[in-house]
Amino acid sequence: MRRALPLALVTLVAAGCGSQRAPGGAAAYAPPDAQAFIAFRTDANWQPFARFVLGRVPRVAKDAHQAAFALVRGRVVAVPTTGTRPARALADDARYRAALEAVPHGARGVAYVRGDVAAARLQGIPGFVVAVPTTLRRRGQSIGPLRFHWGAAWLTKDGVGARLSSVRATRAETDAQSAVEQVAQPYAPALFDEIPADAQFVLDLHLAQSSFTVMPKLPAQIAALFSGDLIGVPGELDEVMQGETALYTRAGGELTLVTQPSDTLTARKALGELTASLKAARSLHVATIGGQFVASTSAAGIDAFRGGGPKLSAGVELPGQVTAVVYAAHRYIAWGGLQGSDPTFTVRFSR
Repeated sequence: MRRALPLALVTLVAAGCGSQRAPGGAAAYAPPDAQAFIAFRTDANWQPFARFVLGRVPRVAKDAHQAAFALVRGRVVAVPTTGTRPARALADDARYRAALEAVPHGARGVAYVRGDVAAARLQGIPGFVVAVPTTLRRRGQSIGPLRFHWGAAWLTKDGVGARLSSVRATRAETDAQSAVEQVAQPYAPALFDEIPADAQFVLDLHLAQSSFTVMPKLPAQIAALFSGDLIGVPGELDEVMQGETALYTRAGGELTLVTQPSDTLTARKALGELTASLKAARSLHVATIGGQFVASTSAAGIDAFRGGGPKLSAGVELPGQVTAVVYAAHRYIAWGGLQGSDPTFTVRFSR
């Protein structure tokens, strides 16, 4: 479980857009069916940006001043930045042009992601998407899926910004649906007041009681951690992880989970079952602290969370409300938010 959730969350920042502004007009040479597109100046801090957008860092020629890549049918391909313009290109797509308007002037890198791809990525993050009833008297039994027009992201010297443009359901659609999918509402990230200041990596998010069982399938990174039959795993994860939940690491490979289940005794039992089915099981130290359920790979991890030493909130600035947070010491801090009904994402590079 050490890497699965952080990787799942990091993929949600992979919402990109491509622009003819700062990095050049490479979208004029990108395939029109590109699932995602990214272009950047090579004198910028482009590697983290590329990893957030593409999920990997592509190879760039040492003498290149700018570079561009597209995700086409799941494969990352290089896109020329000059040359003969094809008859059809991504730059002709109305969704791409709309996404371009969200990118601030002077960006050092820009990226675009197709709306259906953005929705699929968010669906892979436990607790990030919830189903909200449309009426008290249900007229239909279908659930309206989360939909987006486009996703846009941009790179500056300070970090990365991104926004997804939501598609609003029509009155006819909502009348025929019992519920609609929405991004979960923001919460106050209170656990940063208790996580030790020397935490190296932190994932913090808010989980409803059935965050894992309502997912069509477990994210591949999480499923890969377990051996044997996975049928009971989503329910056991839901028994353990509820409310604001943080998974963080400290020096020496220490891993600590803090969560707020409704029944800590049930959570303790479910955690034991999960640990037994892990491919690389480790002994855990477990404690209940003020209604919080804490599990760590070392007793020192429990003591550090419980103790009165320096806490992470003293050195980390976050908005009052977030939809999720990812923190990597000496690298970046990233969080999600909402602008109306549109999900937004912010990454701040460490100085």
